[in-house]
Amino acid sequence: MYLILSLKNTKKSEEQITLWRQNNAGYTLYLESAGQYENFEPGYHDSESAMPINQDLLNKLDKGQTLNDFGEPVSFIVNSKKNRDTLNLHIVKGYLCRK
Repeated sequence: MYLILSLKNTKKSEEQITLWRQNNAGYTLYLESAGQYENFEPGYHDSESAMPINQDLLNKLDKGQTLNDFGEPVSFIVNSKKNRDTLNLHIVKGYLCRK
């Protein structure tokens, strides 16, 4: 299973890395509402603006917790230098990009 990171929707200044929802239906900041993709489509899910990650890679990343709009605890992938290095990403013009 894969999560899809949205590189084009994650700014340098944001605390969380943006994720795709299920069925390509928008974006979320929270792991609990992120889509689980059995396969990814090269050129669409794996492109300059999107990046699939598997569970092994997800487990290596630092996560944070916050409360959503309903006061429920939710988790997110921290947009940190450590995580960007692990994902082989860097910042270009304020947005995440592949190295």
